[in-house]
Amino acid sequence: MLAMEKSSSMPYNRRVGYMVLAKSYLAIGENSTSQKYLDLFSKLNDSINSVEKQAVEVPVKKMISETKVNGEKKIRKIAVISFVILVLITAGMLIYRRRSNKIIHKKYEDLITEIRSENKDGKITEPVSDKNNTVKSSVTITDETVKALLLKLEKFETSEKYLRKDLSLSWMANSLATNPKYLSEVIKVYRKHNFTSYINELRINYIVKKLYENPIYREYKIAYLAEECGYVTPRVFVNAFKQQKGFTPSYFVEQLKVSVAS
Repeated sequence: MLAMEKSSSMPYNRRVGYMVLAKSYLAIGENSTSQKYLDLFSKLNDSINSVEKQAVEVPVKKMISETKVNGEKKIRKIAVISFVILVLITAGMLIYRRRSNKIIHKKYEDLITEIRSENKDGKITEPVSDKNNTVKSSVTITDETVKALLLKLEKFETSEKYLRKDLSLSWMANSLATNPKYLSEVIKVYRKHNFTSYINELRINYIVKKLYENPIYREYKIAYLAEECGYVTPRVFVNAFKQQKGFTPSYFVEQLKVSVAS
């Protein structure tokens, strides 16, 4: 039995050997010797279990550690990418805003140049007119009717009747002693606008001139300016102004206060 113990160098074999020896000595009545091998069995068994447990825990801990490290790297990578994207978006917005502001200011400068040129020449800003054009539509209008209607339009444009809040195509046609179809076609062909756009241009040009020539107008609120040039609500006025000039009335007023001497 002792030879079996000494010949077993492998821990697992020794563990089995210790158990066999403990049982064998117990069977022949040598209890003390049996207890000796039982203690050796218990000690070796605990050692083997500890080693096996450690063999399992080390890879698991390593895997958890690697997962944590990889997770942290991934988070840092995402953070860096997000930061770069945010910087690019912010830079893009700033560049766009700067270019947009330059375009808007150029439109403002062009308008001021146009106003000064018209004041110098003694002309009044009017919608585009093409008296040599011919009405090309399904509506038949004689040359005499067109000429008469164009003269009436010129008088209308200097009368400031376009500032009426209740102005409509039918009212204007009745005022000019014509019918809405004729009036609409002549405005479309000779003023290059539909009725609404035509009236908006007259009204916006009117308030632009007031703001440029009368510093007191620059102190008025948008609501007052809207009412002054015939609009029912400030919002409609602002939209029409921006559509006609490319910037808001507030921007125009601010720039006038800075660049034009009161």
